[in-house]
Amino acid sequence: MGHGRPLEWTSERLHGILDNMLVQCSEKDEKGCPAIFFLGQLMDKNDFYPDWWADRQTYIKKSDHLYQDQAALIKKFKRVEQKIESNLVVAMLTGKVKETSGIFTLKAKHKWKDKHEVDHKHTVNPIQINFVTKKNKTED
Repeated sequence: MGHGRPLEWTSERLHGILDNMLVQCSEKDEKGCPAIFFLGQLMDKNDFYPDWWADRQTYIKKSDHLYQDQAALIKKFKRVEQKIESNLVVAMLTGKVKETSGIFTLKAKHKWKDKHEVDHKHTVNPIQINFVTKKNKTED
């Protein structure tokens, strides 16, 4: 323990919590849809502190004496987030949640844009078009 860190945040404990979260992300409801599609649900079920999740890379990197397997932990955190995101999209497509939730995720995390969104930062150079007409042979 030492170093002022509670026992519950050891590397082994974090791996256990993250493995459990991945299993929970795979659970389906009675209709076959993902049961969990919101990260807050998952953190609540596992008594995981939202502040710790938000600043996980900072905590893990500052505590390298506790987390020699930093890359593996960060990879698991990302995998949980990817699974939640996938579950949200499936829930949206099946009508379990409103489409706006999925669209918000696509816009926030993947720089997706609606077709009607126009980028006004770029200018378009005009081009000149010349129309050529042919004379009719009977007119000669």
